[in-house]
Amino acid sequence: MKKDNIAIIAGIAASIILVIAIVTAYCLRDKKGPIITVGSTDITYTEGEPASKLLAGVSAFDAKDGDVTKTLIVDSIIVIENNKKAKVTYAAKDSSNNITKSSKVVNYVKLEKTDVDPDDKENPTDDKTENDSTGKAYTVSFNYNIAALGTSTVWGNSTSSKKLHTGATFGSLPNPTANGYNFEGWYTAKNGGTKVTGDTVFTSESSLTLYAHWSSTDNPTRATEKVTSAPTSAIQPTMKQTEAPTEAPTEAPTEAP
Repeated sequence: MKKDNIAIIAGIAASIILVIAIVTAYCLRDKKGPIITVGSTDITYTEGEPASKLLAGVSAFDAKDGDVTKTLIVDSIIVIENNKKAKVTYAAKDSSNNITKSSKVVNYVKLEKTDVDPDDKENPTDDKTENDSTGKAYTVSFNYNIAALGTSTVWGNSTSSKKLHTGATFGSLPNPTANGYNFEGWYTAKNGGTKVTGDTVFTSESSLTLYAHWSSTDNPTRATEKVTSAPTSAIQPTMKQTEAPTEAPTEAPTEAP
C-alpha cells in the first residue's frame, strides 16, 4: 500500500515539474521582434520601379539574432497626397518568427500615360528592352496570391514585374516563401492555369500576369487549385477568358410499354 502511495506521489511530482518546465520555457521564449531603422525619407520612388530600391538605407536588428537586415521586405506601397507621396511599409523577422513592421513616407512620381493611335500597331506603348531587337516589350506582372494564404506577409516578393519580348524565355522568376506554405510555382491563372518556368517561351503579344500557387506544409492539398504543368514550349496565355455556361442534359421521355 505504501509503495502504491509513493508511486502516485512520484507521478504527481513529475507532472508538476514537467508543467513548470513548459511554463518556464514559454515565458522565457523570444517574443520580441527586430527593430527596423527606416533611414532617410528624402528619397523618390517612381511608379513601376522595383520595390527593392526602397530597401536602400533600411536595416533591421534583433536583440537575439543580431543583424537581420537580409530578412527585410517591402510589405506595401500606398500612394497618398494626390499621387505626390507614398507610404512604404517594411517587414522583418527573426529566427523565432517574430515579425516587426515599420513605415515611412517618401516622394512619389506617377508615370504619365502616353496616348497612342490604336491603329498604329508598329508603335506599342510597351517599353523597349536592351535585348529586344524589335523594340516591342511587354510587362509580366507577378501576383503573389496572398489571399490564398490567409496572411499578409510573403517573403521574397520585392519583384513586382519584368519586361519580356515575344519569343524570349521567361528566365529568372521570383522564388517567394511564406510561413506554413510551400511555393508551387507560377501559373497563368489564380486558380488552375498553365505553369510557367524559366525555360517557358513567352509568345504573348500583350502584357501578362502570373500567379503564385501555394500548398500548406501541414496539408498536402494545394492552397490554389492543382493543375498539370504544360511543356516548356511556346505558350500564349489568355488574359481574360470567359467559360461558357454548361447546360444541364435533358433526359428523353420514357415511353410506356
